[in-house]
Amino acid sequence: MGYSLGFWLEDEKNSSSPMEDKKNRVELHINYWSLEAKQICNYLDIGLRLELKDENLKKIHFYLPFKLAKENYMGNLGDVICSKNDLIELIFNEKLNSSSEGVNYKDIIFAGKEKETLRLYKELETGSEGSNVIFTFDEENTGTKISFPSEIFNKENLKNEVEHKYYHYFRFRLRLTPEHVKVLSQNYEPQDRLVVSKFEKTEIIDFRLNELRDLPGAICNALKNNFILEQIHFFLIRDIHDELKLAHDKYKRCRLLEKKVWDKYLEFKNDYSVLPIQMLIYHFKEKNNDLLHIERFNAFAKFARVKVTFTSIAAFVFCVVILGAIGSLIATVFVESRPLGLYAFFKNISFHIFISIIILCTIFCVVRAFWNKNYEFQCPWRKK
Repeated sequence: MGYSLGFWLEDEKNSSSPMEDKKNRVELHINYWSLEAKQICNYLDIGLRLELKDENLKKIHFYLPFKLAKENYMGNLGDVICSKNDLIELIFNEKLNSSSEGVNYKDIIFAGKEKETLRLYKELETGSEGSNVIFTFDEENTGTKISFPSEIFNKENLKNEVEHKYYHYFRFRLRLTPEHVKVLSQNYEPQDRLVVSKFEKTEIIDFRLNELRDLPGAICNALKNNFILEQIHFFLIRDIHDELKLAHDKYKRCRLLEKKVWDKYLEFKNDYSVLPIQMLIYHFKEKNNDLLHIERFNAFAKFARVKVTFTSIAAFVFCVVILGAIGSLIATVFVESRPLGLYAFFKNISFHIFISIIILCTIFCVVRAFWNKNYEFQCPWRKK
């Protein structure tokens, strides 16, 4: 099975398909934090803005093509956003006009949009209650389904005015392990890395959403055209040293991230993340101008970065020493060693050939170990 994410809305079983003007309208915000620093930071933040027009909405589902433990889910990201007005303005790229607190939510009105109210939810916790987030593990396809029931939406104090629009918004975070990252991106190293002056690492990110050929059959059957996915905003955050080589489309914009402001936002359940000195954020956007449903989404990006590690430096120094030893050996055989007689010459050169074979075998073992990233030969006495 492939590695596409899935997203769909589930209605009541007895409800019929709504008319176009009665369909729920959705906008997705996806932040992929792929950073390598002193502490690797791999987060996937998913935000959803919903204009609720169909009251038959039952659940909102997300499918992940890997197993995700509940410990790697963070449902109070909305509470972190609401803690500072600066974060609200940075995330939504709007100036805050006014706000009011409620039970587990915060109503926000941005400047210039006085006829629109955004209800931002704070806590999205897991549990057995009807209003809690539900985790379902797919053992057959090694996937995870995260379901948000419609009971999480607080519809109180929302005026029913034609000219005023109301949006429900929630955001959650997934902490990705190295195995999860391999599903979303792949790393490559050049085959000639042992003979070049630098070690360059290439990473290819291929993010897919609702790609039918990469989803299990049960998920494909659940994808219905009962809502309108209007826009998808995909934000890719990388270290400033990573060079973008290729992308599926021209990004809308790219800018530096303010590290001090985002430190608080990137805490995972009070675990502090060590961020790079500087970060870049690439913004990709897909919007259907005809207000039609976006059936699938794909974001492709190729990054390159010069990578220097202690292992690569040690390998380089070792090769230099071995080359020096071979050069000294050749000089000893053909310049300094002048044996008398044919027997003495062949005896001397046979000894040096034997030493050369040992050195070459050692070089072969070292190169093969570094090439296959298998360093067990360094500790042959270790018990397995």
